Amino acid sequence: MSVQFLDTRFRNPIILASSPLTESAYRIHSGELHGAGGAILKTCCTYERKEPFESRKVLFSPDHSRYYAYSSFEREILTAREGLALYQDATSLCSIPIIPSVTAPSLEPEDWLPLCLDFQNAGAKLIQLDFFYLGTFLSRLDFSEHFSHLLETLLRTLTCQIMPKVNVELPANYIFQLMEKAGVRAVSLLDSVRVPVTDAANDETLPFSSTSCFGAWQLPLSLHYAYAAKQHHLEICGGGGITNSASVKQMQSCGAALVQVASSLLLHGYAKLRELLEPLPDQNSPVRKPQNYNYQIRKDQCIRCHICTDSLWCDAIKIGQDNVPHIQEELCEACGWCAGRCPVGSIVKCMNPLQEIF
Repeated sequence: MSVQFLDTRFRNPIILASSPLTESAYRIHSGELHGAGGAILKTCCTYERKEPFESRKVLFSPDHSRYYAYSSFEREILTAREGLALYQDATSLCSIPIIPSVTAPSLEPEDWLPLCLDFQNAGAKLIQLDFFYLGTFLSRLDFSEHFSHLLETLLRTLTCQIMPKVNVELPANYIFQLMEKAGVRAVSLLDSVRVPVTDAANDETLPFSSTSCFGAWQLPLSLHYAYAAKQHHLEICGGGGITNSASVKQMQSCGAALVQVASSLLLHGYAKLRELLEPLPDQNSPVRKPQNYNYQIRKDQCIRCHICTDSLWCDAIKIGQDNVPHIQEELCEACGWCAGRCPVGSIVKCMNPLQEIF
């Protein structure tokens, strides 16, 4: 069941993608206990966070087959200090491979190299390069030159391996050809896709520039990128639209050695890992922006289904002594995930300061 990927061995091919699953060592360790073979940390960057900043917002499609998530850069991206602390905590607590993820605001090597060296010195054997925010640079006439120079400089300077993560704003064969020519050996895919909100259940909308849509619909795109990467002799850590064992097998059939998953676990909990693993052969959070409202659970309507507490989206919901979930006000950032998941509508928006609802 174990898998060799570059210079690192994973106990199985299913790893936790960079997501809310991997922004705390506790959640990563929980994933390990449920069978995850490895984890890619929440992305970090060398910058100073400006506060207050916008928090996450989530909208579901009417049939819950997909969801839209908006997040500001400051909420989504850890600072360098937070990222390094998370890596140290996760590697101390977990025995599975932990892969740090790094981004930067430009294609200049000096914006990437210092943080990569910090992780290398901390013991990282493999670093993901998160290019989600670099799609706008593609229109530059000198993009190919600068992108290749960045990769070549990192490969020449670092002793650990690098694994660029691509998104649909970077055309598959074009970007993989540049990677292969630069000497890159592995690629991570596919990053979230920025799309406008077209079918939210409550007719709300989110800013297009920073809103991504997640769901099974991503899988064909991910398979296309995996197949293209294989043609350019790249080792593949594939993901995007992975919802069941069949999609895992499809990703593997297109050449992926590792399969990363996030949304399916966020929706259904770590118990979903068993379904993904069974059929396989061998098989420090940022400070939130204060809100003028919050969410709370109506105890008289709650049916104790525990869908909200089984969710891995955040740590704000706990089970009380009366077996009824409750929301910790200081941890809730009012994104709306739990309210969207509740089957009976017992989670409601309230103005702060909260008053207990019975």
